[in-house]
Amino acid sequence: LDHPQFLGLGGRRVQARVAYADRHYSLTGQVEPLASGSIDVALKGRWAGPFEARFQATDLSSLLFNQILQAWAVWRGAPLPRRAGAADLALEAIDTLGASIDEKLLVLRQVQERLDAWDEQRRRATRAERLSRLQMRLDADLAIRGPDLRRARADLKAKGHLWLALRDRDLSLAQDPFQVRLEGALFAGDGSFDVSGVSLALLALLTPVPESLRGHLGLRGRYRLGSGRPEVAMDLSLDDGALGQRALRLDRGHLELKTKGVGVDLALRADGASSSVDLAGTIPLELGSDSLELRLASRGDGLRFLTDLTGRAVTWRKGSVDLQLLVRGSLTAPIANGFLRFRDGEYELVGQSLRGVEATVLFDFEQLLVQDLKASVGKRGQIRGEGRLGLLHPLSPGPTLALTLKEVPFAQSRIAAIAAGQLTLAGSLVAPKLGGQLAISNGTINAQPGQLGRPEAPGAAKGPNGSGQASAGGRVQPTSMNELLQRRWDFSQPLVLLGPDVESATNAGLLESIPNLPWLSFDNLQLRLGPGLLVVLPNIANFSTGGALRISGRLDPSLRASGVVRLLKGRLNLFTTTFSLDPDAPNVAVFTPSLGLVPYLDIALRTRIADSLNVISPSGLGQGGLGNAGTPQLGVDPQGGFSSLNQLNLILVTVSVSGPADRIAENIRLRSSPPLPQERLVPLIGGNSLAGLSGAQAGTALATVLGQSLLSPLLASFSDALGQRVSLALYPTYVNPSIADQSAIRSGRVPPLLVLATEVGYDITDRLNASLLLAPNRSDVAPQVTLSYKASETFNVQTSVDSQGAWQGLLQLFFRF
Repeated sequence: LDHPQFLGLGGRRVQARVAYADRHYSLTGQVEPLASGSIDVALKGRWAGPFEARFQATDLSSLLFNQILQAWAVWRGAPLPRRAGAADLALEAIDTLGASIDEKLLVLRQVQERLDAWDEQRRRATRAERLSRLQMRLDADLAIRGPDLRRARADLKAKGHLWLALRDRDLSLAQDPFQVRLEGALFAGDGSFDVSGVSLALLALLTPVPESLRGHLGLRGRYRLGSGRPEVAMDLSLDDGALGQRALRLDRGHLELKTKGVGVDLALRADGASSSVDLAGTIPLELGSDSLELRLASRGDGLRFLTDLTGRAVTWRKGSVDLQLLVRGSLTAPIANGFLRFRDGEYELVGQSLRGVEATVLFDFEQLLVQDLKASVGKRGQIRGEGRLGLLHPLSPGPTLALTLKEVPFAQSRIAAIAAGQLTLAGSLVAPKLGGQLAISNGTINAQPGQLGRPEAPGAAKGPNGSGQASAGGRVQPTSMNELLQRRWDFSQPLVLLGPDVESATNAGLLESIPNLPWLSFDNLQLRLGPGLLVVLPNIANFSTGGALRISGRLDPSLRASGVVRLLKGRLNLFTTTFSLDPDAPNVAVFTPSLGLVPYLDIALRTRIADSLNVISPSGLGQGGLGNAGTPQLGVDPQGGFSSLNQLNLILVTVSVSGPADRIAENIRLRSSPPLPQERLVPLIGGNSLAGLSGAQAGTALATVLGQSLLSPLLASFSDALGQRVSLALYPTYVNPSIADQSAIRSGRVPPLLVLATEVGYDITDRLNASLLLAPNRSDVAPQVTLSYKASETFNVQTSVDSQGAWQGLLQLFFRF
């Protein structure tokens, strides 16, 4: 046969030769299915008598069975399925030739959304959908012989590979092939079978199993057919079994098909454990049958390997766990009786040591009772718990199990704090709901920034100026600023900011980092932050926080948070300048369900910067130059300042952010009082006074920069201790001293002094400020007290008086043109 509709898909050729003579028959042939491989068939014998059949399959794909199912409908008169043409490829092509950067980024985002949708569909697939992706390639040799078909016996030898056919790739379930050996009757009689090399990854298609579970399963047993009910008995073996890094082995594994169901007798032991976990009983084949009876038992350290399911969250140190459990009833409505007892346990839980863990859990039909749960955590932490929880169904609408935490320390990679409060559990054991009130205080949240990286391309092309430019696709080597300085990095090539510590650009990036555990949900869990809770960015920021959050929803991307987190006090080091929180601003991060887990920020920080625009130079010569007699004259303060310290020209700079946290770059604002353009403020914040770094005033600018770099972080700590409205700052600078010696006045050669100008300020109101400016290391520099009133953004009133009795009033009007 060479018919295009043989398989309904344009099947390959089928060759056959049939011979018939004197009630004997013989048939030989070959089938080449569209999928792959071939099947050789040979039959010979009598119509009613001994016969012999042999089937040999080579490189046969499981796609053949799918083709036969589709062809069956065609044979029964259904139309042929539509064939794809070249024009259909245009629907899958990603054409960005000639497009702009924005259009290419849009296409890339659309492709990423489709991939995410496919991954989400794969995660939510049903058991039948998961099995439909299972593919197989098989080599088999099947021989059937017998005096007649009723008493025929089979001899099968087969091996093959299993994999999952995904949209973009094939995922192999095992490296080595599985093997099948069967000898015995087909319809009546007994036989034996032996299956080896079946990967445990195959179980993930049937039931949820841990991703760290690996190994190969083997089955060896016997069967009997033709006696009303089939009889099967097999022994299991586990090769290279492991859960995470801990090896597993089967001390005993026996399954037997009985009248009431499947008889189970298993004993699993973890590497290093003195006791095993035993499971024995009967599992019915029918869901409604009430013949379910399973006994699960373990003593001592038999259950120790279960802590590996939590990764590094829980580590078993010592102690014993005794389990005795009897499950009866049906698969749809089981009931349980037994107990689970913890004695003298010591565990490592999220970086903290749990000591003296004692608990008794009773299984009472459809519920479990928690009695006498207690543990010590850290130095003074205590955990207590009691209550009950349903096994499959909730016992009541409200919480039924409570855990009390007192001064419980915990530590992870980014947070170390103390928790206190009460956690409640509602729902059932298979679908718990976590609620309650928990206070997080006296700790640190480390918001570590992203790491720098420099591109390393094997064949970096040289640019026009000789600088190497990394080609596309080159590797990125993590580095630090100190290493870049040691390598004399010239910044001719771009630096790369590595993740995953980089702030997500969108809300979707944050949601991808949430574990997908939809069986656990939060029932308005209230988190209270503070006191003593710090958010720290090493060497950059340090803030104390307070507030409250309410967590609700399932532990998956649908998780939602609502509440307000307030920054109480703290500082931010930006270049050489230290900013402190503006007490007049809200300084909050607001979480709303509409924004998901991305907060809305409303934060403002401020600082006072000394802009040494018009000061005397260290050489003693000012801008006045030489007098009429040719003698040098002292520099004149063009601002009309009467005091030596008045020439500091203090600028109040404010940085504010108002908007969603994932668009912080679009919502940052920089302003000052007196108002200065942004191109002027950025150099001031960086300690680079453009006027001060030119000419003879470089010494003054250098002293100011060093003071801001070395002393500001230290003074910020004192300012935090004094309160938000009190400010303390030091400005090393050159000033003109008060001159009382007539000879010095006549000579005009009085050098300026390097003094440590100290400012102590207090915000009386939002607009009224008082400050004291003095030089503690000099007695010839008169201290002064300044009172400032900010009438508007462009109109200020200021009055000052110094210790020598001189006073002045200043009316400032700022405008831009």
